[in-house]
Amino acid sequence: MKLDFLQQKRIPSLILHLFTRQLAILLESGLPLLRSLEILAEQESNRIFKKRLCKLIESIQCGNTFSESLAAYPYIFSSLYLNMVRAGEVSGKLGLALDSLMKSQEKMQKISNKIISILLYPALLFVITMMMMFFLALFIIPKFETVFLEALHEGTLPSLTQAILAASRYGRDHRWIICLFLCILFLAVKVALRSRTLRCSLDQSLLRLPLMGKLLKKHFIAQCFTTLGTLMLHRVPPLEALRIAQKIPANLAIQAAIKMIYQSLQAGDSMIYPLQASNLFPPMVISMVAVGEETGQLPEMLLQVATLYEKEVDDRTTQLIALMEPCLILLLACFVGTIVIALFLPLTTMIDSIGN
Repeated sequence: MKLDFLQQKRIPSLILHLFTRQLAILLESGLPLLRSLEILAEQESNRIFKKRLCKLIESIQCGNTFSESLAAYPYIFSSLYLNMVRAGEVSGKLGLALDSLMKSQEKMQKISNKIISILLYPALLFVITMMMMFFLALFIIPKFETVFLEALHEGTLPSLTQAILAASRYGRDHRWIICLFLCILFLAVKVALRSRTLRCSLDQSLLRLPLMGKLLKKHFIAQCFTTLGTLMLHRVPPLEALRIAQKIPANLAIQAAIKMIYQSLQAGDSMIYPLQASNLFPPMVISMVAVGEETGQLPEMLLQVATLYEKEVDDRTTQLIALMEPCLILLLACFVGTIVIALFLPLTTMIDSIGN
């Protein structure tokens, strides 16, 4: 079947979040679903999403439920979104279900953005440093080298200056080989990460890092438990909730642990044994899940754990970002300062010789 290109185009998450928030408010104010969708479709500025909303309205008018209509657009509405809508339809509290969905997603997005900033900031500064070193090696250092070799013998240059000049010469003479090597390395890493075995090993290693390991682990646990607790709180069956929550974290090791829990529940066992066997969940988490299973308040316990970890990750990331900025700037200053010192040391020798 020939598909319309526009039908496959994804909608920006910001537009979807705004739509969901507005729909929840309209439904909570007492407006019927169909009328709420018509109001939102009239004021929608995104042409593609406006067409999708009109199609949803037509589908509902034909007798389909809201969740059945949404299921026709899996590239826009995730399985989490669909199941929350189904839960809201069954309970008769669709507006409340959508509001709960948005709150949980906003919290997860906020923490994810902070984690990404911690990981990207050093990488960005490293790239800037390499570009600066490349620029100095190609354009600035050669000019100083010409002056030094005309005024002084290379053997009389300070050791630091000789090392910097030698590195600059090597970089200039082999710049295309270096660029080719970096491109090959980038492609090799990209291809290697497609291997699920290698990716799983890498994800496990990330969780064992000295500073970031515990932070990432708590972040992924908070993501899973927020999704799981929210779905179960709205009467989504535990197995279906686990199937959805398994896809939420980007870490394959955590995904494997959630899959073990899914298989354990499918076999009629408890969640506790796979949690302990994975060696990824702290004892406090296991204890709270055990209490939740015994008291019948598992969704509430999962959300409490998620809230606790979200706050801890939020506070910790704020501290790390505040600490990281001066340290990385100092590191950059050391790189550049070393080159500047190496270039100015021979100038003092030249000035002394002129004075003599």
